[in-house]
Amino acid sequence: MLRQAAEEAGLPAPGERAQADLAAMIEAMTRTELWGEIRAATRTVRELDFLLPLGPLTLRGQIDLLYRGRDGRWHVVDYKSDATAKKDRKKKS
Repeated sequence: MLRQAAEEAGLPAPGERAQADLAAMIEAMTRTELWGEIRAATRTVRELDFLLPLGPLTLRGQIDLLYRGRDGRWHVVDYKSDATAKKDRKKKS
């Protein structure tokens, strides 16, 4: 998967270490409660651009994943690939 993405982006092929790291991240993600919630979502939107006026400034960004849970509430997911503290891995609003 990583090799194909690099090729499509015109980047050099990733090393075995990068491929193993990606496989481990995917495996870990699929074992989480969040993964189950996303799979059960009634609606998902990926890479959603947004503009948020904040007084004289406008915040521009992209939401990695927005999903509507079975409870009807919307949830925002911001993917991270770096190491995080366990308490910061899932925040609900």
